[in-house]
Amino acid sequence: MYIDADTGIAEVSANVFMENRSGWLGGGAWIESPTATISGNQWLDNVAEGASGGALWWKGETLTVVNNAATGNQAGNDGGGFAITPSVSLTMVNNTLSENSASGNGGGAAFRVEGVTELLQVYNNIIWGNAASGDGDDVYLAGTGSSKQFRYNNAHGMYGVWDSAANNMDLAPMFYDPLNDDYHLRYNSPCLDAGDNAAPGIPLTDMDGNPRILDGTVDLGAYEFNNDEAHPADLNENWILEASEYTAYAAAWKNDQTWSAGPVPIPADYVTRAGYLKEKGGAYYNDGGAKPICWKDGTP
Repeated sequence: MYIDADTGIAEVSANVFMENRSGWLGGGAWIESPTATISGNQWLDNVAEGASGGALWWKGETLTVVNNAATGNQAGNDGGGFAITPSVSLTMVNNTLSENSASGNGGGAAFRVEGVTELLQVYNNIIWGNAASGDGDDVYLAGTGSSKQFRYNNAHGMYGVWDSAANNMDLAPMFYDPLNDDYHLRYNSPCLDAGDNAAPGIPLTDMDGNPRILDGTVDLGAYEFNNDEAHPADLNENWILEASEYTAYAAAWKNDQTWSAGPVPIPADYVTRAGYLKEKGGAYYNDGGAKPICWKDGTP
């Protein structure tokens, strides 16, 4: 996708960019706009063959990037995940970048600052497990700016000097099932409750639309850990999916009716999962992974 907003504002939200290829910049998206907000997108296995930004390439004045997941993307130059050049400010909060690669610098993200007045605020992100042939397997930073803040992130391979770098970690994030592209956090991940509730521009919800802060302190990355949510067919939330509940839920889906809980319209895979749980005896639990397979039969 190419966006040239000239003097306008680009808003890119709730999209899936998957297996796209660019002969130049931005395998998933190439955006040139003075101001852009990029939120709630999944960038998976995109390739920028000739240049930078395997998932996303952006250059402009002011950029806000929240609740995105970029995994398995590749760049022929810098920024296997994101390649970002702001001339005024960057706010990058609660994103997950993993298993991206760059033939140049910054396997996860490459930040370039071309002036002396820019403000970079990078908080609560997981930028871990990426690879670069050049500098900065996970994070590459070049330039001066006025204030470059890298705080409360999980990252390993770093290149460049940040003006403020504090409360960061370098630990395996313990994703739920990365082999099957599930980058939710496990119950014992070090990224749980490890962020900054006062991060600039912190979103109210996570990439799934769940409340962003559940246990007092925000988690790192695009997904807030949540294993307390019952299946929407289980209206009394007693963690037993009864035959009558499944029948009513399936009928509402079949007749394209609304349901008082859960996604609207009712997703077909939610109905299938409800039927599976009912056939397995009804008792189930939530293991915190991606919906609807997070609802497992039995008890934890």
